Amino acid sequence: MNVLNHLSRFLLGALFIFSGFVKSVDPLGTTYKIFDYFKAGGAIIPENVALFLAITLCAAELFIGLALVLNIKIKVVSWFSLAFMAVFTIITLVLALTNKVADCGCFGDAFKLTNWQTFYKNLIILPFAILVFWQRNRFKENIAPVAAWAMFILLLGGSVAFNIYNLRHLPLINYRPYMVGQNIWSAMQIPPNAPADEYDIRLIYEKNGVKKEFNEHNLPWQDTTWVFVEQKTTLIKKGYTPPIHDFSILSPTEGDITKSILKKKGAVALLIAPNLSNANIINAQKANAIYNVCKKQNIPFIMLSSSTGKQVDIYRSQTGAQYPVYASDETALKTAMRSNIGLMLLYNGTIIGIWSGCDLPEDNAFKGDILGKQLHKMEYSQNKKDVMQLIGGILLIGLLLLLSRCRY
Repeated sequence: MNVLNHLSRFLLGALFIFSGFVKSVDPLGTTYKIFDYFKAGGAIIPENVALFLAITLCAAELFIGLALVLNIKIKVVSWFSLAFMAVFTIITLVLALTNKVADCGCFGDAFKLTNWQTFYKNLIILPFAILVFWQRNRFKENIAPVAAWAMFILLLGGSVAFNIYNLRHLPLINYRPYMVGQNIWSAMQIPPNAPADEYDIRLIYEKNGVKKEFNEHNLPWQDTTWVFVEQKTTLIKKGYTPPIHDFSILSPTEGDITKSILKKKGAVALLIAPNLSNANIINAQKANAIYNVCKKQNIPFIMLSSSTGKQVDIYRSQTGAQYPVYASDETALKTAMRSNIGLMLLYNGTIIGIWSGCDLPEDNAFKGDILGKQLHKMEYSQNKKDVMQLIGGILLIGLLLLLSRCRY
């Protein structure tokens, strides 16, 4: 029984860690998902409230997982884990039945499940949460009580801090298609032999007060006494969807200029602000210096936003922005940039740099050999990533050795 208890604790904790981590690297993505949940339920909440709920949810999930795996204060944490599983099992059942939100967002953008798959996953995990809660008094800590509480606070604070870090900067791990090295135009194309969506089309006709469904095989085209009523179209098989499928750039005077921007040779700077009404004005003012350098270097510098008209005029008066502002879909921009004012640098249509508003580069980055500088940074980042993975591996091995010495 003792082995089963600890195995349940470890499996439950591992799931919470994975789910909490992939959401914590992108708290703004979870914010948008929570906003969708409330909208589907008929309630619109302020975006800052959704953000607070997102950070609370992501940090709590990561904290619970870490505490379970490390066997810290199980008597307390088991209440949270059971409440979490019970509440979200009910919510995912409602989502599966109503399908008002297509993707529950349980694993962020890292791993997609259908609503029914998520509900079944929760049904499998829920017994582990019940067992850990039931047996919570039998888990003995191997450290002093004071140290256990210190670890409890450290894990909680660390989980919140990790979310805030990813919010201020861009996600530590990018699971979206707008990543460095991605050619946006290529990612928007559909291969020649890719499967298309398949639909079941039913045509409703009426004759002598009787309605009847027809399809393309039994349509009564020779009997003109049937009167068409309506058409019912149902998607029965989803076809290929390109990784990027909703990105566009619309000029007020030239129309759709997406292709001309994305296939332009050389560097193009895209300042992205999904919604100008709550964009960070201080960061926007910093971008003016970059625009001035790009202008001298003959590098196109444009802003993309879903805001138009009066809101753009207000933005210009607040920031002194002189660059052109083009329209784009808000959802596409929120997917491309997890910062309401962020910069994306393209070279021959390929993303070679992405910065949040807090991390806008110095204007010197746009002088001289831009591509060479960015490639050097990418190589440095890869080396840094390798070192981080090595350190993470060493810490994981240390954790496993520590767990192996615990007395179960």
